[in-house]
Amino acid sequence: EWIRAYEVRQKTLRGGVLPSSSGLVSPAKEESATSCRGGSLYPPVRTQTDNKGRTDTQQEAPKKRKLSFKEQRELEQVEKDLEALGAEKSELEVKLNSGALPYNELQTASTRYAEIKDLLDGLEMRWLELQVD
Repeated sequence: EWIRAYEVRQKTLRGGVLPSSSGLVSPAKEESATSCRGGSLYPPVRTQTDNKGRTDTQQEAPKKRKLSFKEQRELEQVEKDLEALGAEKSELEVKLNSGALPYNELQTASTRYAEIKDLLDGLEMRWLELQVD
């Protein structure tokens, strides 16, 4: 029973409703709980400041590092490969969905489609890695 009362109290606290409105906490207990914390149900939030006077929420984002020459060329090549493989994948999807392919061509097209899908996954991951850095 006390677990249920605790859960109801937590739900009402999250919703912005005081616990006494649920009838689970007596007004005397509610007053003592709020008075010992300075009128708030939660303790005050403390923020730390760095040596420049900024709080922890105002800290600078880490600077994006510049790509090396090789990485720039790799990024360009990855983008070209993504376009080419995407176009080939679209063509294969049209062929596979047409239903007019003979069995042997259907089999080779489906295996190529699986290869392209795996290649695209790998290239997209590498593209993301290069973009994040």
